[in-house]
Amino acid sequence: MAQDLQMKSESMSAFNRSSPKTSVLERVLACLPQPKQSSDPQTALKAHVQLISASANKQSKIKAMQMVISHKSWDQAISLLSHEANESCDHIVLFNMLLAALLQNNIFSSYCDKIMKLLPSTVRSSEICRLLKKSIPIDDDKHSSCEQQAQYEDNQIYNHYDDIYDMIKPYFKDAIAVRD
Repeated sequence: MAQDLQMKSESMSAFNRSSPKTSVLERVLACLPQPKQSSDPQTALKAHVQLISASANKQSKIKAMQMVISHKSWDQAISLLSHEANESCDHIVLFNMLLAALLQNNIFSSYCDKIMKLLPSTVRSSEICRLLKKSIPIDDDKHSSCEQQAQYEDNQIYNHYDDIYDMIKPYFKDAIAVRD
């Protein structure tokens, strides 16, 4: 229904040669409560994401991914990424957003296979490694002295980084084989 209203609104504005300042979908979204306030948050989140994605806003896919990530709905985030897996700039941005969120929430290993199958072909392993280094969380409360903390952080980063790199390495071997 909201999409029908959107199309009618666009056709009327095209006829009148004026563009609507706020789309119908954006108005509908503004009226809806946040998904967390709903009696069925998962369904509400899906509805919000569909409305955001359908809007004419250039950043709609990114806003939809941000919402899904903020609600930690990882399967829905992967679904959103798979719908955008077309080697576009949005695909790369959404992939990086989701990868960073999975790493920061320490759940990358649970979703490694799913997300790496959606790896854009233009993304290089060096870019992923840079993202890994920036996104690996560090627990600051483990050691009290600065020296111990620095040593602990170095060990944690390299151990965690090595584990994740071992998980993603096969996907880059496949990508290299396909490109040759």
